[in-house]
Amino acid sequence: MATAQVDLFFRLKALSQEISEGVSLKDARSELLSMLENLSEVPVPYHNIIQDLLNKVGFYPYLGKFENLDFRAVINQEFHRSEILEDYVLHREQFLVSEMLRQEKSVILSAPTSFGKSLLIEEIVASKKYKNIVIIEPTLALIDEVRNRLKKYSEYYKIIFSKNQKPENNNIFLLTQERLIEYPDLPDINFFVIDEFYKLDLDTDERSDTLNHAFYLLLKKTRNFYLLGPPIKTIPTDFLNRFDCELRLTDFETVRVNFQNAGKREAKNLFKLLDSLEEQTLIYCKGPGSSETNAKKYLEKTSKKVFNNYNQDVIEWINENLHKDWSLVTLLQYGIAFHHGGLPRHISRYLVEAFNNRKIKYLFCTTTLIEGVNTSAKNIVVYDEKKGDQLLSRFDLRNIAGRAGRMNQYLSGNVYMFVSNPTTDSDHVDIPWFTQDSASDSLLVQIDENDLTPPSRERVRPISQNTDLDFSIIKGNSNVDPSGQIKLASALRSDLSLNELLAWSQNPTYPQLKKSCELIWEFLVRKSEGQRVVDGVFSADQLTFITNIYRTKKFPSLLLQDYLIKQPNKKVDDAISTVMSWVRKWFEFRMPKMLMTLHSIQEAVYNDLDLPVGNYKYFASELEHGFLPPSISTLREMGIPAELGAKIVGKIGFKADMSIDDVIKKIKVMPLNDFSSFEKSLIQKL
Repeated sequence: MATAQVDLFFRLKALSQEISEGVSLKDARSELLSMLENLSEVPVPYHNIIQDLLNKVGFYPYLGKFENLDFRAVINQEFHRSEILEDYVLHREQFLVSEMLRQEKSVILSAPTSFGKSLLIEEIVASKKYKNIVIIEPTLALIDEVRNRLKKYSEYYKIIFSKNQKPENNNIFLLTQERLIEYPDLPDINFFVIDEFYKLDLDTDERSDTLNHAFYLLLKKTRNFYLLGPPIKTIPTDFLNRFDCELRLTDFETVRVNFQNAGKREAKNLFKLLDSLEEQTLIYCKGPGSSETNAKKYLEKTSKKVFNNYNQDVIEWINENLHKDWSLVTLLQYGIAFHHGGLPRHISRYLVEAFNNRKIKYLFCTTTLIEGVNTSAKNIVVYDEKKGDQLLSRFDLRNIAGRAGRMNQYLSGNVYMFVSNPTTDSDHVDIPWFTQDSASDSLLVQIDENDLTPPSRERVRPISQNTDLDFSIIKGNSNVDPSGQIKLASALRSDLSLNELLAWSQNPTYPQLKKSCELIWEFLVRKSEGQRVVDGVFSADQLTFITNIYRTKKFPSLLLQDYLIKQPNKKVDDAISTVMSWVRKWFEFRMPKMLMTLHSIQEAVYNDLDLPVGNYKYFASELEHGFLPPSISTLREMGIPAELGAKIVGKIGFKADMSIDDVIKKIKVMPLNDFSSFEKSLIQKL
């Protein structure tokens, strides 16, 4: 027997003993994955031994890699085949959690990215066990991905992803936490899912208040839930006892992740590393500027520059609708791109699909992608140690590293580290609405009095008993600082001359818009201490100016053109990033929200004082929907840009009473002759 085969035999024997004794199971699984990855080099007589070890560690899905299975392997494979999703074989840990959920046990699952947590959501949906299901996803990109995965069940469930859709008999409410809170007249809910539940903790996400509020509301409707997220160690024990749920902690991975020190953090070392990598690679950068700069520098410095035509359709669309000098155009011609939250949504979606389809090899990205949709990356390069201005947390790094490899595609992934591991983070995830120790005032006012702790009641009492603004108004303006609302109401009461500028309806004049923006900026926009810029806006005057231009131009592309005319020295890349950030973060969400908060406060105060009252609902709605009909604007979340949406209006015989479902049906039978290749591809994905 050859020496290599002897070594393999004894290694398999040692592995078998380690697994039987329960010693270093994580390392044993990793070694088995390495053998599977190189199965063609393993002599056939050893395949049965590897099958036996796969059975022992619970890697049942990987038994399908063998042409001939022994009897035990066949039995295990069939026993762990999903009863609902017949094409899927579950691994041991998936199967255990699946059984808990089938027995209507509420589960909080903490597991690595490669575990396959999301597959269990589809099992729940496919079982058709529940009449109304809520699925909370942190981003619109994830909502779009999950919607595409679940639309095969649309004959039984209506999938609701917009507050403008009305429920039917059986529904899946697929929403962000903000959309859930805003959804009018939510019916009885039988089961809910919260993805990335660790974001409940105030230290992990600025939107945690809203997520806590959504979690609290859902628990008022049902105690049946499934929370999924990355590896943690603890959550509040009292929560587990009170809600009779199971915290399942596991390190079970289906992909072997190899961490490697990449050396000194210098651009030349990064570029040398990238030149040495042959497969799909994500490069993590701290923010939009870093991702764009590093992508452009790499194209300039790389010795492996290869021109391709894979992305020509999107390039032509960008040239015609955005700007021919955007650096993304040149990068795409060489299979390189950047991805961050300042990109148009349909471009972001395309970049992910192109990366997964190997039309893009190197994707320089921020946490917007890392925390978002699924990607197929063999390699992850962690180049920056920060997330914006903050150091990466352990949760952040786990999420980033978890993108390396992908089950059934890459059995192993590589993580190249230019940074050191975070060492100070806690592995505990707080649930602020429940513990209330670190809960904000804007969260506490949403909690029923009988669910507040005694210290929390004391904090809420001066808010509820203030004489300037009714407590119901404060609660209705969810996730807006109560003290800011009260101060604004007090300012309106003390300066009655403001009434003349605030009692507007439909479309405000410029002075009316300016005064509204000044009050919003001073009292309602949440700014941390010392913060000057909020998502690309640095003053009330600027907010007034860009809002006025947007309502005139109406489309992001025209707003961009106007911005470049007024700022001729501005770089095209910076202009696109800035304008798209305004549109996505201000006009589609924050500004309509703030306008409606101002509306409710001035309405309450001026009704009380018997003064003329303004009505901002129309203008807020116009901003939120990009000056398109609501059912057409919803298409933006499905990868249809506003400019294309406007074009579709004229092609489908649009009527004002059409729902998003009606619109999609019309689009499905609409002739596509007058659309570009890229536009056709976007439409065909609906």
